[in-house]
Amino acid sequence: MEMQNYPEDYDGIWAACPAIYWNRFLLGGLWPTAVMNEYHHFLTAEKNRFFAKKVREAYGGDKTFYSLYGRPSFDACTLVGEKCKKGGITEKDAHVMNEIWAGPHRKDGTRLWYMQYPGSVNWQKGIPIGTYYYPLFSNRKVRAFSLGTTFARWIKGDSKADFSDIDIDGFEKLLMWPKSDSVTAPGTALTWMNLSKGAGN
Repeated sequence: MEMQNYPEDYDGIWAACPAIYWNRFLLGGLWPTAVMNEYHHFLTAEKNRFFAKKVREAYGGDKTFYSLYGRPSFDACTLVGEKCKKGGITEKDAHVMNEIWAGPHRKDGTRLWYMQYPGSVNWQKGIPIGTYYYPLFSNRKVRAFSLGTTFARWIKGDSKADFSDIDIDGFEKLLMWPKSDSVTAPGTALTWMNLSKGAGN
């Protein structure tokens, strides 16, 4: 808020963990669950990581990939038939990965929010951090970051709501729930920076 309202006070901003539109950002962690439930197919952490590694390799390795400006383009279907630690990549694996990369959208393709770029890893296995994570003792479900689940429960007014079976329609309804936008103050939904030259002098 300070930066947005008084940008002339700063020469620059160190944004270590930037996030915009927190009500969308937090709920986005439920998207991978919705996709896997929608298509009745669980994408393992090992295959998820394999896809990410192959994308980075396609762009010349980690150093080159992380220097990219803009969203990388990659079709997970090009890896169907390849082998990884947890078996071969199937068409369903590739389809689910593409849908997760595409980010939250309606069934007609209308975008609702964003998700991880192909090649990036914004999730964890065992450790409950990241946009979503793979629980250590669960082989068939992923879970959203705890703040996302807490926010979703607040939206629905149910402190015990379970979103483990959410699908794409359910995700859209949750995202469009009237209460989901009530926490976003005017002018702060989309954070942007416009720092003037010489500001702060």
